[in-house]
Amino acid sequence: FASGRYFQRKVKLGMQQFELATTIVNEISMFSSNEVIDEMSTETLQYLLLPYFLGKMSLKRNEQDRADALRVADIYFK
Repeated sequence: FASGRYFQRKVKLGMQQFELATTIVNEISMFSSNEVIDEMSTETLQYLLLPYFLGKMSLKRNEQDRADALRVADIYFK
């Protein structure tokens, strides 16, 4: 299933949506560089997981070279 065209289209679409969400979070400056976790509202904590989900989804893509997929995932995880 993970190698099927339908699944890969869904993964690509999901990544695009997570990338858009990440862009919006960055544009509105949701998080400050000097902010500590205790100061964050519980509603915004979910947005800290966007890079994690992008990393997980990039590992599911098989349209690109595996080494490239691992490199991209590593960047998102860091």
